[in-house]
Amino acid sequence: MASASASVDSKAELTALLEQWEREQQGSTQELVNIITKISELVEKETEEYHKADPDPLMIDTLGELIQNVC
Repeated sequence: MASASASVDSKAELTALLEQWEREQQGSTQELVNIITKISELVEKETEEYHKADPDPLMIDTLGELIQNVC
C-alpha cells in the first residue's frame, strides 16, 4: 500500500489538477489534454500501487479516494 505521505501527495496533486481544470475550461484544447493526461497518469500510478499491495477489496485506499474525488 502507498505510504501515508504518498497518499497525501497524490490527493493534493489531484486536487490541484482538478482546480486547474476548472480554471482552464476556456483554455486551449492542448492545455485541457495535458491536465487530463496528468490525471490519468496519477490514477494509473495509484492503480499500480493498489495492485502491488494486494489489498482487501473492501478497504478504501488512495486509489478509491482519488476516484471519488474525480467523480
